[in-house]
Amino acid sequence: MWNYIVTGSLIVALTCGIGAAADDAVKPEPKSGGEPVLSEGVVKAPVSEAWKVFSTAEGFKKMGVAHCELDLRIGGLIRTHYNPKGTLGDEGTIQNEILSFEFERMFSMRIKQPPKGFPFAEETWKGTWTVISLSDLGDGRTHVRIAGYGYPETDDGRKMRQFFASGNAWVLAHLQKQFDAAQAQEVKR
Repeated sequence: MWNYIVTGSLIVALTCGIGAAADDAVKPEPKSGGEPVLSEGVVKAPVSEAWKVFSTAEGFKKMGVAHCELDLRIGGLIRTHYNPKGTLGDEGTIQNEILSFEFERMFSMRIKQPPKGFPFAEETWKGTWTVISLSDLGDGRTHVRIAGYGYPETDDGRKMRQFFASGNAWVLAHLQKQFDAAQAQEVKR
């Protein structure tokens, strides 16, 4: 099973057909699912440490990736690889694009390029994105919320929702174990 940290496109562009020839057929886009795919839990770490997980290459490794290169800027890429024997840039590399972030509060990204063998077609993943929210609980713990959006209302879109629900829950549990093994029990789906 692939384990990914969530992703997708920020906005699905709407095509209105202005300027199209009368005989051109406009194919409607599948509607996106309304409810986000959520994974939430508490990490036994101050928000400043939890933030490093999403904003640094070394931090990203706490979510289970073997290799990471991260360019923290809007439009910057996060290149990851789960296989310790893999190399960044090979066909197993996952590329996510950073859409936005607010220091120690929020981080959003989308899939730029999935690895070879990713089980979903581009039309399924292209319109999805992920928002990670961090809330300081004030006692050296951080609430982490991973929300995936934009999954199309198609059979593959529903399968992809389930895929990322499982994958994100795994990532969050892995992250919790990095700070405190007991915290892994608090994962909510």
